[in-house]
Amino acid sequence: MEHFDKLTKLDQIIYTNELAKCDECKSFQECKQSIKGYMPTIAYDKIFNKYRISSVRCPKMYGATNTPLIRDAKYNDFTAYNKDEILTHFNKYKTIYIYGGAGIGKTHFLYSVAKKFNEVGLNVYVNLYQNCLNEIKETMNNYEKSNIQSVIRNLQEVDVLCIDDLGNEKASAWTLLDILQSIIDYRYLHKKITVISSNHTITQLYNIYKATKDTHPTEVAPIMSRLKDFGEIEFKGKYWRKR
Repeated sequence: MEHFDKLTKLDQIIYTNELAKCDECKSFQECKQSIKGYMPTIAYDKIFNKYRISSVRCPKMYGATNTPLIRDAKYNDFTAYNKDEILTHFNKYKTIYIYGGAGIGKTHFLYSVAKKFNEVGLNVYVNLYQNCLNEIKETMNNYEKSNIQSVIRNLQEVDVLCIDDLGNEKASAWTLLDILQSIIDYRYLHKKITVISSNHTITQLYNIYKATKDTHPTEVAPIMSRLKDFGEIEFKGKYWRKR
């Protein structure tokens, strides 16, 4: 242990005991530290010119999330007839565009992805695309323009972004060019973990968006191309919703 010998004898005992708690810990839920989710480390104190015990965020600690629903045990896994195909692509590229009919488990897959990464400390955001737009619009109504950019920037930069039901929102030139394109371009270029679901194939989505008022097909095409780069895979599953 680097710099361990520079601690006082008392601090060495305390540090060893605290570290032992982490060595025995299997998950964030089992954390026995006084400040849950943080593990001991040795840091140099410039003010007092000595090494002391400090703390850092444990890699087992949950990241931030916009919804606690992902913590539900039912999202530990997902079901799909082509599960291996989906996981093979996603584990390799960390991006995916899934499409398929309503009620077959696409949203469940998004929540399962969010849960998995959140449990290892990554910040996640999972929501319907229409809800994303509603949050931005609400910010527009109540705050300054700089705050709007902050909301969009969060969608660009969050560790894991899961957008659900793309194509079922009320589209406009603003939602497509100022919001969607800016988000997916940024995440693609910065290799951010991104999952997008839709009821529509990308070709179908293109036909929907190109009919949007004040939007030219040549403006929509680059967005579709980027979504294609994420990896378009049909989500094949049974219908889960009660009739």
